[in-house]
Amino acid sequence: DREMVITLREYGLGLNLTKKPPSEEIIEWLETHNGKMPRGAINRDGQQISEAKQTEEEKDEVKLRRRWNESTEKQKLESYVGKKIEEIPEEDREMVITLREYGLGLNLTRTRKPPSEEIIEWLETHNGKMPRSAIKRDRQRIPEAKQTEEEKDEVKLRRRWNESTEKQKLESYVGKKIEEIPEEDRETVATLRMYDVDKTARLKLAKKQRDSAKDKNDSVRALEKETEAKLGAISKRGQEYGE
Repeated sequence: DREMVITLREYGLGLNLTKKPPSEEIIEWLETHNGKMPRGAINRDGQQISEAKQTEEEKDEVKLRRRWNESTEKQKLESYVGKKIEEIPEEDREMVITLREYGLGLNLTRTRKPPSEEIIEWLETHNGKMPRSAIKRDRQRIPEAKQTEEEKDEVKLRRRWNESTEKQKLESYVGKKIEEIPEEDRETVATLRMYDVDKTARLKLAKKQRDSAKDKNDSVRALEKETEAKLGAISKRGQEYGE
């Protein structure tokens, strides 16, 4: 039966298809990786590594992080923030207790992640699109009172990012190569650059450089005209005196 089994397994038949829930996979990962979450992107020496160049283990790590970020279990865990264990539905208690032991699903006002991490997680789960700073429907701005909880959280995240020192850092590195950036910021900068988060700052720098070059060229042309005028005046005086 070997040849048959080998061939059919290549097409995904006869394999173990009983996948574990993302929460179980995450807990197993945390138990075997010193409580560190799987990475959502792979970087080496500050450079984002494309999937084609990742090892099979790295691909699996990124996929696991994506599955967790997109899971209903993560949403459940976050909806239980601030609640006592006895207030949580019994079927979710064991998962919540275990994940809280690893620092997940705790009071976010005390254990909030840096804005850069929140933004990267958002980008990973929203096709690379930044959170909106204002909510509009039919081109009309929607006041906070009429926004859904998800929309309110989206706007708050964008505000936290806009006001963060990390955003200022990212923009201060515009025009610098990744190896010129302090090592502790390289991975974050490489990931955010992959999502084009510093696009506005890069456009501003490019415009400033163009304007500066234009002003320089205008100054050079003005100096050339002034020099020509002086030479012309000298030449005219020379002709008048017969020199």
